[in-house]
Amino acid sequence: MKINKAEIFELAVPGEPKTWHPVVIRIHTDEGVSGVGEAGLAYGCGHSGAAGMLANMAEQFLLGKDPRRIEEIWNILQTQTFWGYSPGPIFYAAISAIDIALWDIKGKLLGQPIHQLLGGPCHDSIRAYASQVQFGWGAGEEQKYHQPEDLARTTRAMIEDGYDCVKINPVRYDKDGNFLPHLGPDIPGSTLDVMAERVRAVREAGGRDLDILVEHNSRCSVEAASRLAQRLEEFDCLYLEEPVHFMDPSLTRDLKERTRIPLAGGERFYTRWQFLPYLRERLISLAQPDVCLAGGITETKKICDLAHIFGIQVQMHVCGGPVCVAASLHVAAAAVNYVFQEHFVRLLRPGNRSLVLEDYQPVKGYFALPDKPGLGIELNDDVVNRSPKKVIS
Repeated sequence: MKINKAEIFELAVPGEPKTWHPVVIRIHTDEGVSGVGEAGLAYGCGHSGAAGMLANMAEQFLLGKDPRRIEEIWNILQTQTFWGYSPGPIFYAAISAIDIALWDIKGKLLGQPIHQLLGGPCHDSIRAYASQVQFGWGAGEEQKYHQPEDLARTTRAMIEDGYDCVKINPVRYDKDGNFLPHLGPDIPGSTLDVMAERVRAVREAGGRDLDILVEHNSRCSVEAASRLAQRLEEFDCLYLEEPVHFMDPSLTRDLKERTRIPLAGGERFYTRWQFLPYLRERLISLAQPDVCLAGGITETKKICDLAHIFGIQVQMHVCGGPVCVAASLHVAAAAVNYVFQEHFVRLLRPGNRSLVLEDYQPVKGYFALPDKPGLGIELNDDVVNRSPKKVIS
């Protein structure tokens, strides 16, 4: 069996803004079996770079290869491309997409869901949390909620859907709803009050049994994050996610000494090498690899196992399309130290759900385990073929 073609899609999702572009690869073989994978750059800046890197990798390294030799191909991509020894989202998003597609092929060939090939499931279902409160909830347009009453109402809607864990980013907007790019050590106390009241609204709406993650997107200085954490300790938050800049572990180390709230992070880490210093020193209590960025299924399972050595739990970071959801579910199922999986509000909308023929959604806050061979999904050609596509053969 040989790889004989790759299709690379920069998906223009119906009903979604131009800034949302899941990048998907479909790898074909000469025996008629194909697999799909996603590069984790649907948001932010870089989707075209990921599509270009996928095209380069497919042309230079995939055509003619046996797709069943997943570990060998992963190591070729890392060691023979020159850029594999330096971390970066474009490069590792592309490796991730290829790796996921190869696992999809192998699962189909063996007639098994991928999680069975990773050692079998450790869980009967996958707990999900609703992310993110400030964007609203449901299949309608994305919101920009910054008032406590709106956040409380959204929290109640999430709970009504069966979720017992939610994530809020209280630092995204100022008191008037304007985007906040960075919070320095001189942050006014009144601004901290506004942010604390947002979390208070979520806690009061959800009660004591609701688990709350507090997102920061790495936009706080250590001093700002520390002062905010002191305000939030009364709300018994489960984790502070990416409170400071994660490229320098010393910042997280400094913050950890200043707060009793456990820290989480890892969505912008690539490979086990970047996770290692955070795990070895237990700087985080929850590791959050993105299967479509960290190196695919092959690498993310290794990251989960590495975290387990140090007694650290894991969750799959998911802010992509439905292929990302499916790949994440398989790794979560096979990770003994898994806690829950993120379910981003954008995944509820019709445009994203139309990209695939099978749409994985939680029921009462829990995903059922995928039970079809491979990823268990197929692209909806009627939709994806309307988007820009490059074919490598």
